[in-house]
Amino acid sequence: MADNGPNVILHKEPITDDVENALIDRIFSNAKLMLDLGAGHRRNARLGSFKDRLKCPSFCMDLRFSTTIDVNGNLENLPFKDNSVHTAVCWSVLEHVHEPQRCVESIHRVLGSGGLLLVQLPFLYPLHGTKDEVDCYRFTLFGVQYLFRQFSRVEIFSKGDYADVLAWLMVNFNKGTLAGLTQTILARVFRILLALFGKRLNPWHNNTGWVIVAYK
Repeated sequence: MADNGPNVILHKEPITDDVENALIDRIFSNAKLMLDLGAGHRRNARLGSFKDRLKCPSFCMDLRFSTTIDVNGNLENLPFKDNSVHTAVCWSVLEHVHEPQRCVESIHRVLGSGGLLLVQLPFLYPLHGTKDEVDCYRFTLFGVQYLFRQFSRVEIFSKGDYADVLAWLMVNFNKGTLAGLTQTILARVFRILLALFGKRLNPWHNNTGWVIVAYK
């Protein structure tokens, strides 16, 4: 890991599926009260397989009404008391809001001392919004650090590197099984070729996104 100041930890290597799974598992296992923010339905698809690890009360919140969520609310003004929540998850959501800074400040407000926030954000990733679900922002490392500056400690993991971005672009960011295998093979080939030409694959400069754990 690389330390980028007293409260920011940048992980040198892109996060792997195993590390990401272990991170989510640890957070779910230790949560005391969890908010799943902007879920759209009960538990984001990526996090659904970890639901059995969650032993605490949890609430799924979204702006749009649905019978599969617990609370209707706006991320910019969360309908929860100050310092009342132990853990919050905001997975692939903040690019879909108009005021991400206000949303993060609202989450910080409701988290209790020592509480944590798990976030995924996109960087080099295609437009994926609709007129009903806008897609407004992409986040650089500098933007991520500024966005979570209120927190006492922030861990930042990259999602992939330049080789992964090239592979995803070639397969049109398709998430199917065959496409995923093709992307993996292409990324390995690109990584070798780029290394031969002396290209430094700094994952903080070129990646598909971020996983962030922010501690209040």
